[in-house]
Amino acid sequence: MEPLVAAGGSYITTHGVLTVDDGATTFTTANAMELYNRGKYNTVSAQTNTASPTVDGVTGLAFLPVLRDQVCVLLFCVDDADAFTVSQGGIKDVDGDTDVALITPQFPAIPDDAVPFAYVVFQTDGTSLVAGETPESSNWNAAGLTSTVVNISTLPDRPQLD
Repeated sequence: MEPLVAAGGSYITTHGVLTVDDGATTFTTANAMELYNRGKYNTVSAQTNTASPTVDGVTGLAFLPVLRDQVCVLLFCVDDADAFTVSQGGIKDVDGDTDVALITPQFPAIPDDAVPFAYVVFQTDGTSLVAGETPESSNWNAAGLTSTVVNISTLPDRPQLD
């Protein structure tokens, strides 16, 4: 008898294909998603121009601003109530000349009821807002901000920045 390889895991089988909407603070998923959270099956509908959450999906607090020459990872998840959440990982500095992260930012904690389906590498350069950029108030393509989407089926061991 074969063991259950994916028993207890959280993963996506039909992917939503996340895009962040340029010139806005919204996101879109091109497809409905089939997800499994610790063995429990769920489906969620595709999203079109959905407003980015205003608070972190883990802490419930406002997102921390990403200042000039910094980077963080924003993890997109769907919870058991079919709500789309975004959680912010730690903010790290990038080299001001090469824009390479000095230390790779890490993923945030994931609530037990959430299934990650994508992450965004949210990186500023020396021309971004002095006060910083945040996903709920900065356009995804704001001057000095690079928002790189990485669609995933399961959470990798660490973010891939390039």
